[in-house]
Amino acid sequence: MSEGKEREAIVSMRVNQKFFRNTLLVNYNSRCSLTGLTNKALLVASHIKPRAVSDPKTERLAPDNGLLLNALHDKAFDRGLITITKDLKMVVSGVVGHETPEDEYL
Repeated sequence: MSEGKEREAIVSMRVNQKFFRNTLLVNYNSRCSLTGLTNKALLVASHIKPRAVSDPKTERLAPDNGLLLNALHDKAFDRGLITITKDLKMVVSGVVGHETPEDEYL
C-alpha cells in the first residue's frame, strides 16, 4: 500500500483574486448567475476566458470576463459540460447523456 507522504513545493499564488470575487459578488447580488443560489461558501468567481490565457493587464480581473457560479456549475463550465449564452442561458453539451440523476442537475 502507498504511504501518504508530504513534500515541499514552490507554488504560484493568484494575486487580487479576492478583488475579482468581491466585484462579481456585488455585480450578481451575491447570487449564482444561473441558479440564484446565495450560499457564499458555494459561489465561485469563474473566468469566462480561462485565466491562464487571459491578458493579466486587461482581462484577468475584468468583471466582464467573469460569472458568479455555484460550485457544480463552475466545475461543469470549466470542463466544457455546459456553456452559457450572453443572456445567461445554459446550454448543456451533447457529451452529457442525461441518463443519470446527476446529469439532471445540469
